[in-house]
Amino acid sequence: MQHMEARGDGDGMEQRQTMQELTRVSQGFHRVSIMAVDLLVMLVFADLGESCSQLFNQKWLRSNTAIETIFATLNDYGGDFKEHVSPVYVKEPPILPKHTHAHTHTRTHA
Repeated sequence: MQHMEARGDGDGMEQRQTMQELTRVSQGFHRVSIMAVDLLVMLVFADLGESCSQLFNQKWLRSNTAIETIFATLNDYGGDFKEHVSPVYVKEPPILPKHTHAHTHTRTHA
């Protein structure tokens, strides 16, 4: 009987160690996932760099191409993220319009 109890205690300790190790590994995967999502977000902003640099200048006053490109890019990445990245790591992106009417009002030069 003592032999069984001792063995049972050993199994319990081994299970606790295994669970602790699995928890540690799971936390490591979680940290890697967060880093990967951060890199993906950096990629999106790097991809938007040229379009964003066209905002608030003379060319932007005459054309909505930069805004449309930004919206299309964000929609594309949002769809990819929704399909391939767990919602645990990425919030649902807002629906961006396919076509913008941001330039429908008349702008005047200061």
